[in-house]
Amino acid sequence: MIKNTTILFCCILTLFGCVKEVPLDTQTYVDPKPVFHFLIRPDSILRADFSKVVPISEKSSTTDNGLVSVYRNGVLQGDMIAQGVGRYVLIGNSFKPRDSFLVYGSDGLFSFFVRGKVPSNILISGIDTQTLLVPGIGPAYTMDVEFKDSAIDDNYYRIMVFRQFYEYKLDKNNQRIDSILRSKRISIEGSELPFIQNNFNNYNSSEILFTDATFNGTTPKFRIYSTEKLHETAQFRTLKLDVVLENLEAPLYNFYNTRNAHIWQQQSISQLPGTVLGNITSGYGVSASYTQHRYTIVFK
Repeated sequence: MIKNTTILFCCILTLFGCVKEVPLDTQTYVDPKPVFHFLIRPDSILRADFSKVVPISEKSSTTDNGLVSVYRNGVLQGDMIAQGVGRYVLIGNSFKPRDSFLVYGSDGLFSFFVRGKVPSNILISGIDTQTLLVPGIGPAYTMDVEFKDSAIDDNYYRIMVFRQFYEYKLDKNNQRIDSILRSKRISIEGSELPFIQNNFNNYNSSEILFTDATFNGTTPKFRIYSTEKLHETAQFRTLKLDVVLENLEAPLYNFYNTRNAHIWQQQSISQLPGTVLGNITSGYGVSASYTQHRYTIVFK
């Protein structure tokens, strides 16, 4: 026992000996490159976030006097309106699936433009649900999601599930006396080939990203499942699940994948955060488009 305690004490001293304070040079110049995020979804209000890179010792800095121009099929749709704290909006979105777009942005010091094309429309044709025993997992609520993949393009997908439920306050007799309506994105998993081919899915459990490389132009049915307790208990009652399937442009697919890895690596003591990929040539961030379909599963 004394020997084990001595070894533990020495290990602790060794760890403390590895700590080194590195003073920050507050005078170091940081190139104030733009940070821009802008997503196009047909028939929705167009919004953008515009800021710039600042030294680690400073607070974030938003760009409120920038210029953001949006073109659809070569025709100017308008300049986005600044709303403060780096937020921009453009009312009257007329984008449709397979439209081309160009976004020009400038903060007076740096400028950039991004070209792209809105992906094909996506439609979930049906979902079969049941509770099954998943090997190595246990009881899980499974959803067999069927949709039609377009053969025209290489498609990049993201799938998520949102739960709407009542959370009840219970008295000492375990009776419901009050309730709060809540919504959350639940954890999901899947072992289909397109899922496991994307190694980035190991970094996140709230969404699955995959491509149509193995099923292009077909009508696949993929199984996803959740081990969260979705059936009614004294404290919780699920109202519905919204299964959301998105068809992404490739730059947005790469952005989500590398962002998930970056967030996971930030929480790891053994890995350095990797680079988050984007397509803003003179700065950071992503400007891209996607289509979306939402399928609702109602709980009774």
